[in-house]
Amino acid sequence: MNYVNLPDMKYLMTGLHINVTRCAELLDHTLISFNELAGIPDKIVEWNLKGGNTQVTSPSFCTTASERAYITTSSGKDANGGSQGAVGDRRAAICGANAAGAGGL
Repeated sequence: MNYVNLPDMKYLMTGLHINVTRCAELLDHTLISFNELAGIPDKIVEWNLKGGNTQVTSPSFCTTASERAYITTSSGKDANGGSQGAVGDRRAAICGANAAGAGGL
């Protein structure tokens, strides 16, 4: 098979009452055909070999320069209040309570 790892697929489908080998064959055939048409399966394999989505894609809450804030509300008991409170709460949870700006911006 080109794209499907049969032992992994069998593990993931343990307990299901279907022919896992035949499903894997059909999925692999479909991916081969899709790759011939669009090339996307090969691009995904290449991307995964390079680390896939292991890079941090969200903004860092532990820096003071060039920060981006996701505006959410913070209300209720022990909330710092307003959107700054929510951002500060998140920063404190990620970076520790002593991080610059923790508890509100």
